[in-house]
Amino acid sequence: MADAAIIIFIIALLGIVGMIFLKMQQLKTGQKSVLSKLGEGGDHHVHAAYDKVKFFLSHINKRTGIALMQWIAFHILSWVRNLYLRIREKAHRHPHSKKVIDMVTGRGEVSKNKGSSFYIKHIASETIKPKPQQFQAKEHVAPHSMPSAADVVAESQEK
Repeated sequence: MADAAIIIFIIALLGIVGMIFLKMQQLKTGQKSVLSKLGEGGDHHVHAAYDKVKFFLSHINKRTGIALMQWIAFHILSWVRNLYLRIREKAHRHPHSKKVIDMVTGRGEVSKNKGSSFYIKHIASETIKPKPQQFQAKEHVAPHSMPSAADVVAESQEK
């Protein structure tokens, strides 16, 4: 890794020295170098872009800078969230990866025999309780529940 950094540094240094040498030759002879002739065609584009950036940056103050940073952060974070949701959806399509994700995030059943805290076992036992059955007929109503007004009226009419 260090060797690559040294090589890149040497190449950049040689490029800078070469550009300085070309500029010295251009100033001595008065003739444009090949690089100057190549760059001449794009100078007006670079100047126009520089002027636009300068105009844009001249309008940024503290308030607009904060708003701009929030706008950029919003779009980056929403892009990351959408990427996460796509990856999550793709992972949940496969039963094995869904099982692994649920296991890592702590979802699933907590058994009383396995090692987990008393608190988690207590919560698990409360959430596993069976749901009360919907009563379909009058005979299935629990004896401790109060009769509704319609039941009282119906019983008084039967008598």
